[in-house]
This record gives sequence, C-alpha cells and structure tokens, in this order.
Amino acid sequence: MTNNTKYRIAQFCYSAQFVIAYGYVAYYLGEYGYPSGQIGILTSVFAMLAVIIQPILGRLADRNVFFGWKTLALIISGLNLLDLILLLVLRNRFWIGICYASLVLFVNCLLPISNATAFYYEDSEEPINYGIARGIGSLGYAIVSALVGQLIIQFGKQSIIIVGILLSVGYLLMTVLMPYDFKRVIVVEETQEETQKTNFIKKYPAFMWMVVSCACLLTFHNGAQTYLINMIAPFGGDASHIGIALAISALAELPPMFFMVYLLKKIKVEKLMLIAAIGFVVKAFGYTFMRSLGVLYAVQTLQMVSYAITISASVYYTNAVIEKEDANTGHSLMGAIVAIGTVVGNTVGGILVEHFGLPALFTFCITFTILGLVFVLVAIQKGKKENEMNTSQ
Repeated sequence: MTNNTKYRIAQFCYSAQFVIAYGYVAYYLGEYGYPSGQIGILTSVFAMLAVIIQPILGRLADRNVFFGWKTLALIISGLNLLDLILLLVLRNRFWIGICYASLVLFVNCLLPISNATAFYYEDSEEPINYGIARGIGSLGYAIVSALVGQLIIQFGKQSIIIVGILLSVGYLLMTVLMPYDFKRVIVVEETQEETQKTNFIKKYPAFMWMVVSCACLLTFHNGAQTYLINMIAPFGGDASHIGIALAISALAELPPMFFMVYLLKKIKVEKLMLIAAIGFVVKAFGYTFMRSLGVLYAVQTLQMVSYAITISASVYYTNAVIEKEDANTGHSLMGAIVAIGTVVGNTVGGILVEHFGLPALFTFCITFTILGLVFVLVAIQKGKKENEMNTSQ
C-alpha cells in the first residue's frame, strides 16, 4: 500500500469524524435533554481548549525529537477512541455531555497534525497529493453523513457512536502504517535555535490576518452546521434530512478539492481565499432567505465555492508563506480557526437560537461572513507589502 493510499484512507476516516463531533452533536445531546444554549456552551469550552492546545502541539512537533506528528496523532486518536467507547457505556447525563463535547477537542487537535502529515512527505520519493486526499475526506464526510442519518432512523442515536468508533480505528491503523523518520526531526531541531527567538505573529503578519479571516468565516460555518436541525425544523425536517443536507455539502466539496493542485496553477492561492470568502457571504444570505428544504439543499451546494476552497487552499497558503522550521506551528494556528469557529459559532449561535430565534442567528452569520471577507482583503494587502519589502531587501 502506497503512502498516498494510506493517507487518503486516513483522511476519509478523519474527515468523516467531523460528522460525529459536529454534524450530530445537537441531535445526540438533544436526545439527552440538553437545550441549544447548553450544547453551545459545552462544545465551546472544549473547542477553546483545542485553541489553547493546538499551537503548543505544533511547537512541540517542530522542536521535539520524540513528539513528531505521528506520535501526537497516535496519542490523540487513541484518546478519541477511548472517549467514544465510554459513550457506549455511560448512563449519566452530565458525563455523556462531557464525553461527547470532548470529541470536538480531539478532532480539532488532530486537524493541524493531519494536514502537516501530507507536507512531511513533500520532499520524499512519493509526495502526498493533499488536494485529492482532502477530496476523499469530503467524500467520506458525505457518505457517513447520509449513512448515519439513516442508521439513526433504523437503530437509534447510538449508531452515531458505533460509526465513530469504526472511523477512529481506521485512522489509527493508517497512522501506524505511515513511515516516519526520527533523524529528520533531529536535523530540523538543530537548525532552529534562531527561529525559536522570533515572534511568530510579528514574523508573519499577513498570515495572521488570514487566520483571523478564516476564524470569522468558520464561525459562520460551524454555527450554521451545528444548528442545522433548528433551521430545518420549520420545514418538517428531521435527522434523515440533516444527513442529506450534510451529504450534499460534502459532495459539493469534491471538485475543488480534487482539482486544487490544478487550480493553484491557474489562480494564486490568495485569490482563491478571496473567492471562498465571497462564497461564504452568498451562502449566509442563502440560509437567511430559504423557505423550504429544497432551497436548503441548493444552498448546501455553495459549499463548493466557500468551505471547500477555504479548508483546502488555507493549507497550501500556510505551506507557501510559512518557513519550514515553523510549519507545524503555522498549521496548528490555521487549524485552531476551526476550534475558534466552534467556540464563537456554537456559543453565540446557541444563545441566539434559544432566546431570539433563527432570524438573530442568520444576522449573526451574515455579519461574520462580511467580516471574514474584509479581513481576507486586509491579508492580501499585507502580503503584497511584505513581498515588496522582501524584494527591496
């Protein structure tokens, strides 16, 4: 089995775990009597922990011989598997909420590690095609979204957990099989003393603005996806319709992800990030004015020109603007935006849905997509200035 094949299977299993942690969190915890506001707060607490932990993990992987991406991936995915097994046996409502929300922590901490894995093999005899692998990840998300929705109808809510366990085992197995060179980490570590003294934020201002932009856009994305059940309730939607909606959006991600390498040859990565931001704004307005499940499904196809591009292109953007010695830190910060989006999107979204209704949620979503668009433009301008200064020197 080639490294590309192993990584693609790992991406399938990993991306599909977002269905478990995010796609059905409101449904699963709602079945145990958790209101929207409590679900938002609970998941946000663990997402905030991920925001704090991710940069630490990235710096650890950049600087430490024994805690490279593979070791960290095995530890975190092992904890994720243990958490899922506990959800099968626990009966206490409080601990069920804690354990389910912990899934948000684990999948977010794995995100930058999973992305950095692809570029670890960039200079090897068999480099990883990240775009195709991420597209397969979206395919996994689509398949599992539709499957879980049907399994819930047939067998109940614990189907979510059983599918999560199978996916976690698959990811663990592929990670074990991926080759890893400790000597390569030692070489990098020994040449980075000067970099350690450099303030990362000051060193990469354009990148940090792009991180802020993505955080705003994914705040909208996570808030909308978490409370999708609330959006479709007025139209008679249920868990099976959530599965269909999530599957449509995941399938819509496939074209840009499969052809990302080709797109990057035609369009600069910064422009792709701008296109995605515009796509998010259009999608937010689409949710606001939808009046039927059919329109919802149509809006979900906009995933192609919003989330799909942002998630894939942001990894290439990070790899392009961040120096190799800071690569894991850069991927960790960019990965942390998903957790930040969860914190703000779930907390504020839950409060708005519970106390002010869907119109307030839609206004919130539109506001954050517009902010995201503005910050993308700022990041692009900062990047141009950085390039001009580097050229002049």
